[in-house]
Amino acid sequence: MTDLKKGVSRFQLLGTAKINDKTFAINQKGKNNSNYIFNQLNLGIDCGNGEPNVIYTTLMDGYDTIKGKTIYCHGERTDDNGKRVDDYEKQILVNFADRELENDEIAESCYIIVGIVKDTEGNVIKKKFLSAYDVIAYLKENLKEGMVVSVRGNLKFTVYQGKTQMKRELTSIWISNAEKKDFKAAFEQQVWFTQDGFNDKVDKDGYMPIYGYVVDYYDKDVRNVCYPFSLNINTIAMPKYETIIKNYLRPDKKENVNKVSVEGRWVKTDNTVEVTYEDLSQDLKDQVDLGMLTEEEALGRVVGNQRGEFKTLFKSICTRKDSTTGAITLLVDKDNSKVEDIVLPPEKTEAEEVLDSVGSEVKKKTTSDDDGTVSQDVLNDLFGL
Repeated sequence: MTDLKKGVSRFQLLGTAKINDKTFAINQKGKNNSNYIFNQLNLGIDCGNGEPNVIYTTLMDGYDTIKGKTIYCHGERTDDNGKRVDDYEKQILVNFADRELENDEIAESCYIIVGIVKDTEGNVIKKKFLSAYDVIAYLKENLKEGMVVSVRGNLKFTVYQGKTQMKRELTSIWISNAEKKDFKAAFEQQVWFTQDGFNDKVDKDGYMPIYGYVVDYYDKDVRNVCYPFSLNINTIAMPKYETIIKNYLRPDKKENVNKVSVEGRWVKTDNTVEVTYEDLSQDLKDQVDLGMLTEEEALGRVVGNQRGEFKTLFKSICTRKDSTTGAITLLVDKDNSKVEDIVLPPEKTEAEEVLDSVGSEVKKKTTSDDDGTVSQDVLNDLFGL
């Protein structure tokens, strides 16, 4: 089976660090293997511009005191334009005990980057770590409550009890001078859309859910699969949403798939939700069972330690700017993939059943240029940029 390509899948949290006695778990023993020692991070970032909007990012890593551990890295190469890029064909294996030794052959993207401490002259000290185990220990000693930081990382998807679970896995954290008005919880994610992912239902607050799939790793046998994924369009803030759906998101034919790299936000709404122990991911359940979190604290993590509901909002479509011509191209791959290319997780999910039950035709005029590029004026008009 040919591996499905994941596409863009990353996030940025810009806000203040929220730290309590459950943020860090240091040198814990594995539940099923007492030789396994691990560190764990559950860090809340308040990204709210006014009301609190706490979003969590995670890390977990460890090693076996008997067997050790191998860290898998890769190298870099120079492309045809003279730019240094990742070389995934060049594998580099590092013993856990040698992780702090310098190795110029390892690609920069293999490191977790931390910059939260300043020197005596006020310059931020950049630290690079191959192991998240060391990152967590470093943050435990140096990250303080209320620090304004920018956290970047990758989105990871799994399925549990028929529901798609999402983790925000930190790859860098940097002290920031951003003001509160600039705080945000943002993401970029390639989504596979089919015709059945859209309907005309708008709730009383003006939100319309849309449904698609995101590609991520499943296991060594199945490799990558398509996880059901949903987000919402704020039809009040984006009055031309029907045009956007028609032109970019929804495929023209029933059998086709549009792969769209979307920009989005996680925002807190005024709606309240009831979450139970059964709704927790397995990771949070394990922490409750191990006594690392109380059930109340774990439930708080699901809703960001608040009673409000969190929505995943569609904001715009990612763009690429040609370095030579300056032309702006939307990252939309239209009708080059088929519904039959969608490989679902072995366990059928509830979201998949939703995808089977919705679908509608949206008929509005097109606004894209013939060559596939769009003007900045069109982008501003459509997305309110």
